[in-house]
Amino acid sequence: MNSISKLYKVKDIDKKLEYTLDELIQDGVTKKDIEYLTFYGYLKNNDNKYILTDTFFAKYAKKLKFFNRDEESAQKCFLKSLEINPNNKSALLSFFIDILKKENFKESDFHHVVSIYSRLSIIDDYRYSDNNFYLFLLNYIGKLPDSCYEYLKLLEKENFLLSKREQPNDLERDIINKIRKKALNLDFRGAIKAYNDYAHIASAPANHITISRLLLFRAINSQNKYNERLNYLLYIGDYANALGYLEMLNRRNILSEKQELILISLRCLLNLITLDKVPQLINHKLITTTLDEAIKNHDFKEALELAKEENYNEKNHLFAILKLINNISNSKIMEEEYPLDATFRDNYYMNAIKYYIRHFKLTEALLTMHKFLRVINKCEYESIMITIIKLYLFSKNEYGKLFTKIMLNISKSDFEITDYLNINKEFNTLDDINIYLEKLIDPIEYEKKLERIM
Repeated sequence: MNSISKLYKVKDIDKKLEYTLDELIQDGVTKKDIEYLTFYGYLKNNDNKYILTDTFFAKYAKKLKFFNRDEESAQKCFLKSLEINPNNKSALLSFFIDILKKENFKESDFHHVVSIYSRLSIIDDYRYSDNNFYLFLLNYIGKLPDSCYEYLKLLEKENFLLSKREQPNDLERDIINKIRKKALNLDFRGAIKAYNDYAHIASAPANHITISRLLLFRAINSQNKYNERLNYLLYIGDYANALGYLEMLNRRNILSEKQELILISLRCLLNLITLDKVPQLINHKLITTTLDEAIKNHDFKEALELAKEENYNEKNHLFAILKLINNISNSKIMEEEYPLDATFRDNYYMNAIKYYIRHFKLTEALLTMHKFLRVINKCEYESIMITIIKLYLFSKNEYGKLFTKIMLNISKSDFEITDYLNINKEFNTLDDINIYLEKLIDPIEYEKKLERIM
């Protein structure tokens, strides 16, 4: 029996940290064993008392976990190891992997994983590209602290790839870097399949392969959720909220190439519909030959033609957006030369204003409302609608529902504002109604949020 195995059998090892020389010898640990265990950091000699170290408990936890299959006792030992030394790499890695393996992975688990990663990246700072690659995947899985986003923005593609110092074996380094390039291009499924194939021949640390595969698996789940949410918003034509969602993903720097093209197109579409801003070419001399070149240059006429050549059709969200941009751009005055379906138009303006309200862009919200009322020839309601927008923005959320109801009905010929307001119908004029509504705005909240906006 080797020295470490003898130490496992010492009495009360799950309760005591300190032992005398006699106690250890009595339990079968020889002086030679003690010398060995002290030299390798499993025991610490302190005034002739031998203290069990974090290294020992981490080692013991692995035995319990992998040989005894006693997960509960192993967890206690890992925790004991971290109590003694919060930066014990072995214990942190174990918790890191165990949390990522959880079936019911929650937001709180993600924050726990990020916390452990932060400590591991300091301990394992020589694994520079590994740490960067893990952070890239964590960024895709959930919301990281702002400092992490700023750090990721500074990194080049090479910073995620293994160097010769990190992996001297040329063949394995090349394989891993090809896998990482797939992941960096958001091909997480291709990357995880390649990792599965590589695992059979790998000489790299097993933990690296395990962590990479687990993070890729979590990234695939997140990718599915992002795509489902975006596709739903595009399917129902809620372009304002789709734009807001893509802007959020863009701030986290996790857009796919296709999503980036949709983002550029939606920005132009929203400006076109709400502010009559027809997209202008960025570079008039540029001859575009691909769809992404055309969209990035705001050449949406050419983009639509290239999309047709690539067999895009009406069911494709990007194609639908490109077609709409072209249809509206070709009409010099949207509401006169290319009248949109009234329901689509009202929904679109409503969602655009809601987008601006959620992002505290009061000026844009009021400008869009002004344009909408001009389009439907209901300018007499502008003062009231401005006040309702302010109530929506500065007061309780109930005014959001009121705003939605009014926006969906205001263009109707029989519309009466008093039908939607819980007020006395004996008000003589719209100005009287507006004066009443203005008094409902919370002055304290108004001042607070106005400072934030202006």
